Amino acid sequence: MVSGGATVVDAGQGAEAVAAGGVTGDGTSVRSRAVARWRRGRLAAAVGVFLLAGAVLTVVVTGSPGAGTLDPESAGPDGARALAQVLRREGVHVQRVTRVDAALDVAGPGTTVLVVDAPVLAPDRLRRLAATGADLVLVAPDGAVLDALGVELAPAGTASAAVVDAACDDTDAGAAGRATGGGALLRSTGPGATVCFPETGPDGDAAAAGAAGAAGAAGAAGASGAFAVTSLPDGGGTLRVIGQPDVLRNSSVLTAGNAALSLRVLGSQATLVWLMASPLDAAADQPSPQSLLPGWVAPLTAQLAVVALMTALWRGRRLGRLVPESLPVVVRSAETAQGRAALYRQAGATDRAAAVLRAAAMTRLARRLGLPPGSDAAAVVAAAAPAAGRSTADVAALLTGSASRRDGGALVRLADDLDALEAAVAGAATAPPARDPRAPDPSDPHNDRDRDAADPRETEHP
Repeated sequence: MVSGGATVVDAGQGAEAVAAGGVTGDGTSVRSRAVARWRRGRLAAAVGVFLLAGAVLTVVVTGSPGAGTLDPESAGPDGARALAQVLRREGVHVQRVTRVDAALDVAGPGTTVLVVDAPVLAPDRLRRLAATGADLVLVAPDGAVLDALGVELAPAGTASAAVVDAACDDTDAGAAGRATGGGALLRSTGPGATVCFPETGPDGDAAAAGAAGAAGAAGAAGASGAFAVTSLPDGGGTLRVIGQPDVLRNSSVLTAGNAALSLRVLGSQATLVWLMASPLDAAADQPSPQSLLPGWVAPLTAQLAVVALMTALWRGRRLGRLVPESLPVVVRSAETAQGRAALYRQAGATDRAAAVLRAAAMTRLARRLGLPPGSDAAAVVAAAAPAAGRSTADVAALLTGSASRRDGGALVRLADDLDALEAAVAGAATAPPARDPRAPDPSDPHNDRDRDAADPRETEHP
């Protein structure tokens, strides 16, 4: 819009910013700059939120480290951190792993492998652990685990937890004396297995099998209890089975002789591999899908990849040097301003037109007065008022005031007043400094003669 010699320059969000008094010297506002920063950074913000949500979801699904039952890093009631800390202080190297392959890298003669939740492991992986020669400790295994290892033990049902006597001749169980029994009970199926901590009856006395064990026949077939010791086949190490997990838990490790039994069973070797069995090891070792494919699949895939790459290079856009191109349509800036002015007139948006006029005027004034970019309305008013020879209040009302809506005459007067203010500032900036009338005119050739006459001491004599 061109009115009274002032050109309307759309400052984007300048209208609202001027109305709020937040217009800067470059015609923008705090709000518009914030919107621009948000538009530039919203992609990065979205990616960050997506990654954060994925991390949270992963933690929720898989569980945080140390959050599982009998985990050596968990300090909760169901964890086993207390036992692991004591073992470390006694010089045992406790290494927590979650995959069988990691355990196989460490396991061997002179090490102990504790398997938590052994039923999730595939039978072949259990046999690979047993073949390392390490001592194996299982917690509450089922019949499939015992059958896979080929030992003389079998499940004998379950029972409620209760503190019972060892009732066997095993050294570790005898050192503990009394411990928490019950849980997943075990029975021996041959003379090579020793079963301890027999099941108690309803009246709290030892069952028939426990009594027989106390009498020295604990290793006989048919005896059942919560702890068993046997040897692994094929020259393997010793297998110890803990049927009652409470023996290892933080909440009950100090009950009766649980601590003594746990420390002796797990601390018998210098290295303890604490395997938190993962469902990823539930499947037996099987050939990979690639090995099941015909031999010609790999060469064909490579050839197709080469063809796809050549096609992309052929059909892809080639970037070369910049070439100037003629614009299909050239629109003069005056036509753009006139079209915007017509839209303002049709909508009766005199208040917005006035705000745009003020924003453009403040931008030009800030540039002419040498103000830094980003100067606010107060700084422009403070610099323009003395330069134009007007009061600060008048200049502030002119640059930051409001115009009546649907008042075209007021808009024309505002444009004229802004032009006058800019002309006054421009005139003050280009006017030469005032000269003292009593001072000599340097352009007068008689100045030197008059000066010599006024001061004879400065006159040169031959």
